[in-house]
Amino acid sequence: MRKLIIFLLLGLVYVYISFAQQPSCDYKVEIIADGEEFEKEDFKWRMRATKIEGKSTNITGTAEIEDSNGKTVKSYKPWTSQSISKQKTSNEYTPNLKPGNYGITAEISVECDDTNKDNNIDKKEIKIKGEIEKANN
Repeated sequence: MRKLIIFLLLGLVYVYISFAQQPSCDYKVEIIADGEEFEKEDFKWRMRATKIEGKSTNITGTAEIEDSNGKTVKSYKPWTSQSISKQKTSNEYTPNLKPGNYGITAEISVECDDTNKDNNIDKKEIKIKGEIEKANN
């Protein structure tokens, strides 16, 4: 019984040390678009993740575009557990949205102890110009 208790304590100490030695870091994400109002054919955007401090790590990035009703109209996943040392920028997206108001949300998660998770999400409101189609009742 005594050996079991010692074994369990050593296991707990090992787990604590493993988590404590995870390197700390800070990465941020930002949405890159040239403005807030666009003609339908002119809207394009990217997302960028940038290291603020810490070591290189792996990153996963996702983004969604929601219409004014909160319905997701486009989803993106530019990186899945890909390595990042300083900065990573997605491909350029041209989602061909209908006229109306939209919200873009970009989010990242990293495989290090992120010391500031507040900058792991970015939001941007945009408007696609044109006559908004009305739903038939």
